[in-house]
Amino acid sequence: MVWLILLLAGTGGYRLSLIGSGHFYTGDEHRYLSTEALVDDFSVGAYREGVSHLFEVIIRPGFVLVSTLPVLAQRAVGDMMGIERGTLAYYDTVAAFNVLVTLGIAGCVFAIARTWTHSPWWALLIVGVHSLLSGANVYVRHLVPYYEALLLFLLGLLILVRVSADAGGYRRRFIAAGALSALGFACYPGYYALAVVNGAVAMTVPGDGRARRMGWFGAGAVGVVLGFEALARWSGGVYLGDVLAAPQLYARLIKVGLCAEGYVFIWRYLCDVEGLVGVGLAVLFLYFMVFGAWGRGGCVPRSARIALLTLVVCYLYHATQAFVRHRTVFYARVMPMYLPFLVCGAGLGLVHLRRVRLRALATGALVFTSVWSFVSFASWYGRVVYPADFLFSTLEARGEPAPYAPNAIWLPWEESFGGAAQGLTPPITLVADPYPDGFYGMTASHAHARSSGARFIAVNLNWMRDIPAEDLRFELPPGYRLVAEAANPCVEPALAYEERTVSERRHLAERGYSMRIYERDAPSTSQTRGALVMGKPGEHP
Repeated sequence: MVWLILLLAGTGGYRLSLIGSGHFYTGDEHRYLSTEALVDDFSVGAYREGVSHLFEVIIRPGFVLVSTLPVLAQRAVGDMMGIERGTLAYYDTVAAFNVLVTLGIAGCVFAIARTWTHSPWWALLIVGVHSLLSGANVYVRHLVPYYEALLLFLLGLLILVRVSADAGGYRRRFIAAGALSALGFACYPGYYALAVVNGAVAMTVPGDGRARRMGWFGAGAVGVVLGFEALARWSGGVYLGDVLAAPQLYARLIKVGLCAEGYVFIWRYLCDVEGLVGVGLAVLFLYFMVFGAWGRGGCVPRSARIALLTLVVCYLYHATQAFVRHRTVFYARVMPMYLPFLVCGAGLGLVHLRRVRLRALATGALVFTSVWSFVSFASWYGRVVYPADFLFSTLEARGEPAPYAPNAIWLPWEESFGGAAQGLTPPITLVADPYPDGFYGMTASHAHARSSGARFIAVNLNWMRDIPAEDLRFELPPGYRLVAEAANPCVEPALAYEERTVSERRHLAERGYSMRIYERDAPSTSQTRGALVMGKPGEHP
C-alpha cells in the first residue's frame, strides 16, 4: 500500500504541474460552459432554465451534472484568491479536479487488477504502467469529459468484479453498477463499449438468479436514463430521442479521420504515441488472449476473460462500422477507454508466462520501456505551448487586453476585443498558413489579413484540420514584425491523432506549423529581435 501511495503521489504531482495551461484548446471543452450557466441559473432560483443547460450539449448531460463539483470549487477558490472570472487562470481549479479524477482511475485499475491477478504486486505493476502512459496524462489539463466517464465506468466494473468474489449485497451493488454505467455513458457516449463490457460482466457473474441480477443492473441504468429524460421534458429539452438518433447524426457528420484505418488504428496509435511500451503491451495482450485466457484459464477470473473479450468484440464492431460501412472513425480521445484493459490484459499475460526467466525478462523490459516512454512524453508535453496561453501572454506583454478566455481561439476575425459593433478596427486578425480562404469562420482569408490593417496578425493559432496537401504559407504584408513564436501543439504525436488522416499526420510532422504573432508599426519590418519565442517550430519527438 505504501508503494501505491508513493506512485499515486508521484503521478499526481506530475499532473498538477500541467494544470496551468491548455484550457479551451479543443471544441469539447466549450461544453463545460453549460455547467457554469447551470450554476448561475440555480444561484438565482431559475431552476428550469438551469436544468435546460444539461441538454445543450449533445447527449452529454452527465458531464454537465458531474462538472458542477469543479465549478463550485472553481468559484470558491477564485473568490478566495481573487482570481478574475473569465481568465485562463480561473480554470486551473477545474484541471486540478481532473487530477483527482485520474487518481481515482488509478485506484480503480489497481483494485480491479488485484482481483484479476490475485496479487497486489502485479496490480501495482499494472497501475504503474498505466499511470505512465501518454493517454493517462494527455487530457488532464483540458476541460473534457473523457476521464470522468472512464472513472464512472471503472467504478461500475469494480463493483461487479467484487460481486463475483463476494456473494452478498447483490441488489444494491447491481443497481449501483448499472447507474454508474449509465451515468458514464451520459458523460461521454463515445465510451459506449464500456457500458457493454459492464453489462456482459454483470450477466456472467456466477451464482443463481442471473435474470434477477441483470434486472437490477438494468433497473439502475434505466433509472438514470429515465431521470435525464424526465428532466429534459420538464425543462423543454430532449434526451432519449437524441440518444436514439445519435448513430445516424454522427454518421452524417463524419468528415474527419480515416475510415480505412478502423482495424489498425489502435496499433498505429500505440506505435506512434506510446512507443516501445505500446508495442510491448499489445504483444503481451495478444499473447494472453490467445494462450493465457483459454489454454490455462482455470486461474483467470471469469470477469477478466469476459471483460477483455467483450471489449475486443466492441473494438472490432466499431472498426467494421468504420472500414466497411464508413459510419464512424477512431479518434485519439477514445484511447483512454482501452488503455486500462490493455494494461490489465498485458499484466495477465506476464503472470501466465510459464518460464520464470522469461517472465522476469519481459517484466523488466516492460518497466524499462514504460519509464523511457514516459520520460520522452513528459519532456515535450511539459513544454507544449497552447494557442490561448500563447495569445494571452503575448497580448499582455504588448499592453493589449485579452478577450474572454473561452472565446480565445474561437474568436472570429471580424470581432474586436473592444467591440466591432462600434466600428472599431479589430486589433488582431487570425489567419492560418494552409487555409488561404479562411477556416470555418475562425480565421480570416489571407487577402483580408493583409489588408485589414489590424495591429496584430496571428498565424496558425487554430486547430489544424482538413490540411491541404500543398505547402501554403501566409505572406506577411509590409509594416509588421514578429513579436512571438511557438510550435503549434498539433505537430505532437499524441495530439496529431485527433481528427486527422494518416497523410495529415505525416504532413504535420514534416511541415510543422509555428504559431506566430506579428505587430504593426514596428521600427523595421525585418527586425525580429525581442520576439517572444516560446518553443521551436515543428519540434517533436
